[in-house]
Amino acid sequence: MHPDDHSFALSEATREALVRKLVEALRDGVAPARPSIDAAANERVWVDWHQILAGERRQMLRALASRPAQDESSLPFVSVVMTHFNRGDLVKQAIESVQNQDYPASRFELVIMDDGSTDEQSKEVLRTYEADFERRGWRIVWGENCYLGCARNKAVGHTKGKVSLSLSLLN
Repeated sequence: MHPDDHSFALSEATREALVRKLVEALRDGVAPARPSIDAAANERVWVDWHQILAGERRQMLRALASRPAQDESSLPFVSVVMTHFNRGDLVKQAIESVQNQDYPASRFELVIMDDGSTDEQSKEVLRTYEADFERRGWRIVWGENCYLGCARNKAVGHTKGKVSLSLSLLN
């Protein structure tokens, strides 16, 4: 909020001050407070910052492309753990996101813990992936509903990786 607008837009944190402000607003109307930051200047800063980030990303990609190929076996095996409960609308997108990673496919796995989904459509979405998961050495674990922390812990118990990353679809 612009400093010049503090006097009419803010009040003390007391009941009496709030009542006074409400009476004034009802009697005189309310003028909107101005932002403390100029919108055009803020947009320029935002665009400049993103251009810097894009340049850094291009630099990083060029550096990575020029590096000698790393032996995949020296990379850590990563377990991606996903908890799921009645989120058939999102689980497909999340699985595809994991499938499309550029980390070597031989160095990661996906373990999905279905936390007792009651929605048949959600269960059916997961069932459509079972053959693909088996081919990849990934797992879908079916369990009773025990909520996020418990489901995540159960899923981790089925992983093989040195590193575990959590992706949650529970709401």
